[in-house]
Amino acid sequence: MGWRCSFLKFALNQIPNEHQEEFREHLFSMNSARMITLFLIIAAIEMILFLGEMFFEASTEGIQIIMLIKLLFVAICLLLAFLLWLFKKYKLFKISRGIVVFALFGTTVLAVANTLAAQALVSDISIYIMALYISTAIIRISHRYYIIINSLCFIYFAIGMRIVQPNTQFVKWSIINAVILNIIVVIIARMLYMQNVTIFLDKIKINNQLRTLKYMAEHDGLTNLYNHQTISCIIERQKELSRASKGNLCLAVLDIDNFKKINDQYGHVMGDQVLKSVAKIIKENVREHDFVARYGGDEFLILFPGVTVAEANIICIRILDSVRQVGPTGTSITGSIGLIALTENNYNDFVENADMTMYKAKNGGKAQIVS
Repeated sequence: MGWRCSFLKFALNQIPNEHQEEFREHLFSMNSARMITLFLIIAAIEMILFLGEMFFEASTEGIQIIMLIKLLFVAICLLLAFLLWLFKKYKLFKISRGIVVFALFGTTVLAVANTLAAQALVSDISIYIMALYISTAIIRISHRYYIIINSLCFIYFAIGMRIVQPNTQFVKWSIINAVILNIIVVIIARMLYMQNVTIFLDKIKINNQLRTLKYMAEHDGLTNLYNHQTISCIIERQKELSRASKGNLCLAVLDIDNFKKINDQYGHVMGDQVLKSVAKIIKENVREHDFVARYGGDEFLILFPGVTVAEANIICIRILDSVRQVGPTGTSITGSIGLIALTENNYNDFVENADMTMYKAKNGGKAQIVS
């Protein structure tokens, strides 16, 4: 029994857990749209056939029953099309999923009913065959639904044919053909469903790759902070928001003191480790909605939206105190910070002014904050 459960869940288990609900919604949203179109086409065809029989076959024996079934078929198709449209519009995917399965079952049952009713006029099962293939071609659901639905409909078909069709030889070959066709339909349904799974997995893979590329384009490879280009765009956007809202915006430029000596004395591996440690310290001390970037070399930018210089200064003090704890044994790492607030006077030279302020801190003795 365990292998059967594994087999039935195989397709869905290929999709990562975090994407399974998304896949279901995608699948049944697509099925809903296709079913709506199918129901409208079927309703139009059945209505044309109904009118033709009403005008040209009205005197034929048993035609009234066939016409009644066609009208019922049209009404059900229109009702299901409306329900699917309603559920799709309001994104009621869980209900929509049930409606799609029920609609598929109902369509096949009505196709069988049409086929059985037509036996009074002609020995033909083409309506049933078309329903099997059209539903398989249009609807993407797991093959296990097709096995259940088609098995129930086949039993109805086989019993009905023995009752309404007097030609026993035709009944026997119709049932044999129906068995073969149902097996083929289930195989095709599984192939098409797995194709959908493959396409969805490829879409996830491409989206993940795009996200990775976007992240790499926006972030510094060593510290995982925003890079020069990204922070420049963020600063411009935040400047505009600050001006529009008349809110505060502060910018700090931090430069590691004597960083070249660290590289020369301990090597670039240690220098890289210092940069990563400083980046981590900054991220741990700033607020969640502050922006931190490695601007270049050993220089870091911290953008503080919505705070005053005094408030930003408190955060910068914490950062410098923590920075002193990193670095090689026996060595104290220090940093110099230039901190300014955005004003109309420095609006166009915001970063340059912050950078100049940082150099005042370095030239004034380093290991300090100048604002």
